Amino acid sequence: MKRRRCLVLAMESLVVVEEQLGSVESWPTSVIMDMFHEEPKISVSRRVAAFMYVNGVSLSDAARLYKACQAAWRTFQRPVCTDGICSGICS
Repeated sequence: MKRRRCLVLAMESLVVVEEQLGSVESWPTSVIMDMFHEEPKISVSRRVAAFMYVNGVSLSDAARLYKACQAAWRTFQRPVCTDGICSGICS
């Protein structure tokens, strides 16, 4: 259930940003990799922020999308926790 919630949040946020930027398929590959594949770190966040800012995406929309994508990344990179330690990632 948590994995599905993460994906839903990421997709809802992606739709909002795509309305401003166009289809994700038209974005630079580096930004797509940063959003959906790379481990979250400062340099990745800066590259994504720069791309969003230059293209006029609002800070709130960009932050929501990045946070949702990174939550999904963490959820799918880690085994599903059954002991409650990882709970709340996408809550």
